[in-house]
Amino acid sequence: MHLKETLSPNSIPTMYYGVELFFSMNDVTINFKKLRRMFPAKVKRTGDKPYTTEDIQKMLSVTRYKRDRAFILFLASTGARVGAIEGLRLRHVEKISAGCKSVLLYENAEEEYYAFLTPEASKAMEEYFDERKEDGEKLTPESPVFRTTWNRGLINPKSLTVAGSKNIIYRALRHARIKRTKQGNVYDIQLDMGFRKRFNTILKLNNEINSNVAEKLMAHKRGLDGAYLKPTRDQCFYEFSKAIPDLTISPEERQKVTIQQQEKEISKLGRERKKIDHLEEGVNIISTLMSEQWVKNDIWKELENPTHHHTEQQILSLKKFVKSPPEQEFWKMFLEWSKRGSEVYHV
Repeated sequence: MHLKETLSPNSIPTMYYGVELFFSMNDVTINFKKLRRMFPAKVKRTGDKPYTTEDIQKMLSVTRYKRDRAFILFLASTGARVGAIEGLRLRHVEKISAGCKSVLLYENAEEEYYAFLTPEASKAMEEYFDERKEDGEKLTPESPVFRTTWNRGLINPKSLTVAGSKNIIYRALRHARIKRTKQGNVYDIQLDMGFRKRFNTILKLNNEINSNVAEKLMAHKRGLDGAYLKPTRDQCFYEFSKAIPDLTISPEERQKVTIQQQEKEISKLGRERKKIDHLEEGVNIISTLMSEQWVKNDIWKELENPTHHHTEQQILSLKKFVKSPPEQEFWKMFLEWSKRGSEVYHV
């Protein structure tokens, strides 16, 4: 009865498989199949709710340290597991474009993949790095991205651990008075996985994002795509960039991102309008030139079988017209139009 009250039926297989492996490695023969038949029925999983953007806003409002702010925004932007933090070094972080950064997680491991920071998260990380430099720390490619609390004179600061990472989140939740509901032994929002579930939800609900690439950004490996789909870093970032407005936490920063995207869209529409205007102008010029040529063709056909209606002088004049180059004014317009085309289509 005590175990029923303290253990979830879903936890039994995880605990059991370690015991099974122990006996197997020691050549102890047991009917494991019969034992597995005795597992209790699984129950509905709890802890599957994500943090809301408002929850993270509250966390940031009570965060005192630049490290903690940068760390919370890092999780919100990447959806990374906290287990990836300890091995993260500065050489794994690179500027990419649009004020964003790429982060290589689990370098050289089977789970290796690229995550990305929004402009908001990138800015917070830069401010954190600047603070460390001002404190006298010499940042190198091998310096940890997130370190333990800094002490002056400390030569080799240690990387933030999993326990330290969870403590940052726990303090932010407590100070922000964000309540989580405990269901059995698990909270409805898991301490660290709440960020990851939010990230996953935002990507999956955006119909413009390639769902297979979204799985890569979550480091999920499912089916054949897990083995054969190998998008480049830039291809992954292209899909990630579509979710930047929704991943951004601050209302002010989100508004900036929205305005920037609108300006890009307006600029794109302006370029498309120029192309359309240029094509319409070209159609008019070419139509005029072709009309002239059609007239010359008709005259030439008639001159092949001249009638008594034309005098010899008229025939000579018509032949001269047919053989003449296009009207200079329209030909000049055509050449200028062609030259402008290279400017319009290579902006």
